[in-house]
Amino acid sequence: MAPKQDETKKQQKKATPHTATSGTPTKATSTKKKAKAENAQPPNDKTPGKPKKPRKNADNERQELLIAHGRMVIEQFFRSAGLNPDELLQETDQDELTCWGYLWTEVHVWVYLVQQKTGSQLWVLSPMVYLPEKRREAFYKRCLDINHTLSQCAVSTYNDRVYLSAMRPLEGLELMGLAQLLEHLSSMSQAVASDLHKRFEAPLFKEVPPGNDDDDTLHHGTH
Repeated sequence: MAPKQDETKKQQKKATPHTATSGTPTKATSTKKKAKAENAQPPNDKTPGKPKKPRKNADNERQELLIAHGRMVIEQFFRSAGLNPDELLQETDQDELTCWGYLWTEVHVWVYLVQQKTGSQLWVLSPMVYLPEKRREAFYKRCLDINHTLSQCAVSTYNDRVYLSAMRPLEGLELMGLAQLLEHLSSMSQAVASDLHKRFEAPLFKEVPPGNDDDDTLHHGTH
């Protein structure tokens, strides 16, 4: 009787599938999965097919939309003030800069759109005075003291000029916010320029610096 039991066990082993106990697929199953995986792979560059359209970088597209929005808000601001934004456009030597220049009473104001991959910005500059010939150290200290009291803007220097500047992201820019920023910066520029002029005899800003007709300025985008 024992030999019959052995034969029965052998038959059971033959009938038992591999996958029931080991959990590993048979060779046939592996081949099928491999075939499916190979079929799922995308065609390479040499495979003939319908040409794909080049995809535009999402970040660049977003920045272009922000610039377009910023331009619309700025032009709307100038039109609401009775000004023609096209007549206020200034030449720059940098493609990523767009600049408008105007006068607020006696204050020069330059409004820039700055296109950047990391985030496009609104940049506002108001040139106030030129650096004084004397007492430079005391002059710079006074500028720092003024900065300590300012909000939404700051005193800065470039070459021989002193500016009041403000920068903010274009994200969320609205007409009312722009108008408030420009009015605040313009009024503060007038007050700071007057202070520096009286204390240090710093020459007030003019379109062409005295005795230097060839001077490059931020006005023309050379920063």
